[in-house]
Amino acid sequence: MAGGDTDTNAAIAGALLGAVHGRDAVPDRFRRLVLSCRPLPEAGAKHRRPPELWPVDAMLVAEALLAAGQRAQPEEPDLPESFQTGDIG
Repeated sequence: MAGGDTDTNAAIAGALLGAVHGRDAVPDRFRRLVLSCRPLPEAGAKHRRPPELWPVDAMLVAEALLAAGQRAQPEEPDLPESFQTGDIG
């Protein structure tokens, strides 16, 4: 890993930790910082991130994705009992 990867690595680590431990495991102050993040004009970026990519609506997007996944999820398949108990050997 070299230059420019830090934000990606942090995003992946945060996503994995959130998936495993849940949203409430992320300190509230960190969630507030992410959800209120806006690019600063004086930050010196050559290409500002477009407003539609700002994380301010990340929770709305996450909830919409979750709802879409739940709607698309087929009913539980009929699996052999050994699969249901985790005994596949």
